[in-house]
This record gives sequence, structure tokens and C-alpha cells, in this order.
Amino acid sequence: MGIENVDKNGGVIQYIKIIEALRSDDKIIVYRGETSDHGDTACQPNIFRDGYIDNDEKIEKSILDEMTANHLVEGDSYLEKAINAQHGGFPSRLLDVSYNSLVALFFATTPFYNKEITSSDDKDGYVYVFSLNEMFCPVGNGIQENYKALISDKYKWFSKTTLFNRSFKLIDHIKTNPRIIAQQGAFILF
Repeated sequence: MGIENVDKNGGVIQYIKIIEALRSDDKIIVYRGETSDHGDTACQPNIFRDGYIDNDEKIEKSILDEMTANHLVEGDSYLEKAINAQHGGFPSRLLDVSYNSLVALFFATTPFYNKEITSSDDKDGYVYVFSLNEMFCPVGNGIQENYKALISDKYKWFSKTTLFNRSFKLIDHIKTNPRIIAQQGAFILF
């Protein structure tokens, strides 16, 4: 669900009131901020949004293997490596989210680091709210094995089936990555 029609004069106070009304005791709530309306590709990981996977279904694994061979990324599994590479623009099926709605608001109003800081000032930002039933630990065997199977295209039917393309998993953050810790971040695995 997205937060719509926040009065610009109401500002952060109105935003916080809306967020408070969305809280749930039986759901895990996470947020994502985007600086512009991406239309049909809103809240999609960059591997889908930018078409990387259309050209090479094993691109994630290939890049992670190359990064590992050149000691550019740390982690004990493909999933941990992808999480650590995510903030460097690595194309993956991981979508950054935060447990903190104010962090999402920051990302909704602040352009990507390689753009002018004022480049989004005349545009509306967007905060998306996800309500999920469970979260998975990034070092859990089941989630690591599923990620490895996905990026290896081990089960072609798995990634080609619409049912599985719409099944996402909330992956909690890794406590060793200071940037993810600072952003109170997590990931949604598509």
C-alpha cells in the first residue's frame, strides 16, 4: 500500500500520524521511499526494472562469482554477498526497505547519490508500505538455498511461473553491514 495525498503543509507531523494509523500487532511493516513515480516498475528490484535479467537469466550469479573472485564482496553465501553488494548498485532481485518510516521518507525526498541534491525538489516523492507475515534470516539455510537456486536458474519452472514471481520474502538485515544497520534496513527478495 502507498501513502497518498499527504498535505505538503502538514509535513512530517501528518506523515507520522498516517504511519501510526497503519501499525499492526500481527504484521511486520516495512517502508520504501522512491524519489519519483516509476509507474509499472515502482517497488521493483533493479534487475527487473532495468531489464538485466531479460538479457541473461544467470546475471546475478555471474556477477557475484566475478566479484568473489576479485575479492570485491564479502559473505559466506550468494545471498549474503548480494546483500553486501546491493548498495553499490549490484543488479539483484533484492529490494531495499526499512523498518523506519522516516528513513523511507528521506529516500523519497533525496535523490540517488550520483544526482544533484536538489534534482528532486520539484517532484513528489513516494513512500510505499509493505505489510508482511514473516521475515527470514539471511543466514538461514532454506533462504540461502532458495536464493542460490533462483540465481543459478536451477529450476527453470520456478522462476518462470507467475505464482512464484509474485511470492516475495522479507529478509532481515545483516548486522555486519554498517550502512544497512544505519538505515534500519531489510530486503524483500523477489
